[in-house]
Amino acid sequence: MNIKNSLIESMVEMFQMFGLNISFKEDKYQNHQFLGEQVNVLVGLTDGLTGNVIIGFKKSIALTIVSAMMGGMQIEELDFMAKSALGELANMALGSAIMKLKSDKIISLSPPTVLVGEEMSLTVSGSKSTRLTFGLNEDLFNIIVSIE
Repeated sequence: MNIKNSLIESMVEMFQMFGLNISFKEDKYQNHQFLGEQVNVLVGLTDGLTGNVIIGFKKSIALTIVSAMMGGMQIEELDFMAKSALGELANMALGSAIMKLKSDKIISLSPPTVLVGEEMSLTVSGSKSTRLTFGLNEDLFNIIVSIE
């Protein structure tokens, strides 16, 4: 299994744990420089696999996800706790994806960085980047996987 497929599988499983059904829509090549979403969670990969993963959401989707993670409690702002929950979601999904790779190599994750803002220009390094698009309710969110 490759990182792309293991990440897709892990995301679906992770969201199901919180009572959310997501669907994988498509993957396509992604330039190294792009406009980020309103909420972006960046996690670096080191050691056995080197690169970056960025999970990008519209603010409304991020709030829906955090609400589900908090047992249905209504979340209206991306405060410290909400950002922490999104970082933990990324840790859980990537940790699960790495376990599914069944690699002999140790793959380490950097602590997640949560970026919130409008029209952020993001640049990732790597020999190739892929945009994975998922559907949640009527909205879409993306994961950029950039492996060196």
